[in-house]
Amino acid sequence: MELPQALFFGLLYAAVILAVSAAKDYLGDRGVYIVALISGLTDVDAITLSNARLVQQGVLGASQAHISILIALVSNLCFKLGLVGFFSTRQMFRWTLCCFVCLALPALLILI
Repeated sequence: MELPQALFFGLLYAAVILAVSAAKDYLGDRGVYIVALISGLTDVDAITLSNARLVQQGVLGASQAHISILIALVSNLCFKLGLVGFFSTRQMFRWTLCCFVCLALPALLILI
């Protein structure tokens, strides 16, 4: 891995930990979920690692962490699907949509 990419991920990870902690303090569970939705657009790894750490420290409950990770996953898939729809053909979009639905459906069923 290149150093700039590693530094970027480290900064993103720190920002997500800070954002989740602040959102939890000021907005409660909804704040955690909002941060998951926004941070999930670009990366699911940072929210996953930060939630695991915050659960370990007792800042977040395990169920909050699970739900926020699932929200980030679905958010990330929707963002990527939008990119595919914008930059590729309809056939590619349909195939990607099919695959993403297969990935997101279990997460959405857990959230319901």
